[in-house]
Amino acid sequence: PALFEAIAAASVPRLRDFKPQALANTAWSFATAGHTSPALFEAIAAASVPRLRDFNPQNLANTAWAYAALDAPSAALFGDSRFVDGVVAVERAFSSAQLSQLHQWLLWHEERGEAWPRLPAPLAERCRAAFCAVEGASSRLQRDVVRALSALGWQPREEVRTDQGYSLDAVVRVDGRDVGVEVDGPSHFVGREPTGATMLKRRQLRAVGWPLLAVPYWEWNELKGDAARQSEYLSKGVREVVAAAPAA
Repeated sequence: PALFEAIAAASVPRLRDFKPQALANTAWSFATAGHTSPALFEAIAAASVPRLRDFNPQNLANTAWAYAALDAPSAALFGDSRFVDGVVAVERAFSSAQLSQLHQWLLWHEERGEAWPRLPAPLAERCRAAFCAVEGASSRLQRDVVRALSALGWQPREEVRTDQGYSLDAVVRVDGRDVGVEVDGPSHFVGREPTGATMLKRRQLRAVGWPLLAVPYWEWNELKGDAARQSEYLSKGVREVVAAAPAA
């Protein structure tokens, strides 16, 4: 955190000299690491708005995703049509990964209830289709957790696609509620703090009412394969998130 704060403090006075790629990459780097810096993101927005016409598809997608990941609303950047106009101008040049980033940005609009300009419906649908086309891959860790859920008699369903387009590692039905279980390996963390992508997924799922149990790899590893401890861990965790979730 101290390193990121030092970078932010050094960058803010110089941002007006940054090229579009440098502006977008700075926002993306902070968001990927899950490090919030409101002053930096306000300054990036102010420096970006006059140059949006010079942003290429990667710059636009990375910027949109970064603000969504860190839940950093910016009326200056998104409150009028200029950002959307920039996206529409290059809409045929976006890669599937970039369209997926834009889908998460659109979900963020809904999450916040902001009246910002939206993408045209056909483009928004392309973004959703690209996001949903990404298939989840089951890891050994995930399979271990699923086996433990099965041992509890919960009949987990794997790689369940939500209405938002996210794929949940597993879903179990407990006390009449569907509960999402996310099994997070090392790539989901910087140290033991969740990455921006992990934070964004968890937040957006919970925002639409999903009771969500996150199983960090180190907590699971600490159970050392003990079936009784694994069952206790999952049973306690699932019932706690059900109890804490808003009424369906």
